[in-house]
Amino acid sequence: MHYFVTLFDSAYLTRGIVLAESLAKHTAVPFILYVLPMDANCREAMLRRKLPQVNVLDLSIFEKAMSLDRVRRERTYQEYCWTCASQLTEFIMCSPGTSNPEDVTYLDADMMFFADAGIIFKEIGTRSIGVIPHRFPAEQKHQEANGRFNVSWVTFKNDPVGRECLSTWAWQCREWCRYGHEPGNRFADQGYLDAWPDKYSPDELCVIEHIGAGAAPWNIGQYRVQGGVAVSLDDLPLIFYHYHGFKEIDNGFELTRYRISESVILHIYRPYIEAYYAAKGKSLNEIRTSLLQRLS
Repeated sequence: MHYFVTLFDSAYLTRGIVLAESLAKHTAVPFILYVLPMDANCREAMLRRKLPQVNVLDLSIFEKAMSLDRVRRERTYQEYCWTCASQLTEFIMCSPGTSNPEDVTYLDADMMFFADAGIIFKEIGTRSIGVIPHRFPAEQKHQEANGRFNVSWVTFKNDPVGRECLSTWAWQCREWCRYGHEPGNRFADQGYLDAWPDKYSPDELCVIEHIGAGAAPWNIGQYRVQGGVAVSLDDLPLIFYHYHGFKEIDNGFELTRYRISESVILHIYRPYIEAYYAAKGKSLNEIRTSLLQRLS
């Protein structure tokens, strides 16, 4: 049984629902997705939704168990959410109620799955840790100052190496997790991951190579995107896409600040918008009208 964890608030509720529904739709391996709602309205909405394979947590219980009162007071809300990614992963790994998980994987909420997450677990194999590089193109390499790896998918096996890595990352984020740079691989929660390739051997750490894992606005321009029965990148299946920067605006929605092609809009963003609006309970006619207005 694979355990996934994610967190989001009411503003990201629809995104979180799309993530959960797409994971259940495409993933054949047994899993549970633990969701940490960051406010009461979000928790009530998730409990009413009763999504399959989803376990909705209680924020107050989590914060008390992880002793996060001081941390929350000292950080901005965004910094606190970044901090909670590692804390939540450790909470589920160590909780007596999670039945000794095989592994725990943190997921960002603003993603949608197009294929089986089992493809990624197959690549990780017996290794204890799995991380996904940003895969910036040459003109974006300067962004690696914010971290070589993206905390959209981070896997830890329930073994000594996996638990030690997770425990260290969680401790580091409790000590410091800010929007800014400091010496010692410090940038938010993801800068710390830069040290892992030097600390762990290739038999312990899997830097996931499958380009269909971690496709995102900043790297999608490097690939040939094709649709059909399944979406592919350079003839490899798109496993999940990270919709970083996607947001609703007054006259519809904003896709991303990065330049993306028509094929990306058609095959990657259009399905997301359909799933997003469906999760909000909009009718098919409303969805089609919105899509025609924005994508025609």
